[in-house]
Amino acid sequence: ETLDGWVADGLLSADQAAAILDHERVVATTPAPDRRVRPPGPPRRIPAFAEALGYLGGVLALTGLALLVANYWPDLSTSIRLALSFVTTLALVGAGTLVHEHVDPALARLRWFLWTLSSATAALFTGVLMVDVLDVDSASLVVAACAGVIAVENGILWWWRDRPVQELLFLVACIV
Repeated sequence: ETLDGWVADGLLSADQAAAILDHERVVATTPAPDRRVRPPGPPRRIPAFAEALGYLGGVLALTGLALLVANYWPDLSTSIRLALSFVTTLALVGAGTLVHEHVDPALARLRWFLWTLSSATAALFTGVLMVDVLDVDSASLVVAACAGVIAVENGILWWWRDRPVQELLFLVACIV
């Protein structure tokens, strides 16, 4: 009906309207993976400037927190170091899981960022476990263990989804 109205108003020719109808019939009857026409991505709701400021503020806050913890790190017992790094890893994975990445592309990037930070804290947990608990003195074994944990974590987070940061971390950890 809409196309007929456009033809009557002179916006389209009858041939163009027929071509549009044919195209729409093919799209409607073609299974989703085979369609050439893809729906547009979610609209951008968070301005790029606000997103950049958010990341800058987050990095500054995390840097301050890391410097504070690093100041007291040698004074902490091994169990507190393990608990602190493990709980931080779980909190970051959980926070990333709670982010609704399909609402806005900026939220997808936030999820990837949180999960990247969780990879760093998981590697910290593994390093403390290897050096302080298991008394491993080989740097190559510690690095291999940390890379293995990063590969497993990011492999699970990336599994069959469009998450390029987790894919990259998985592949780099596998190379290491």
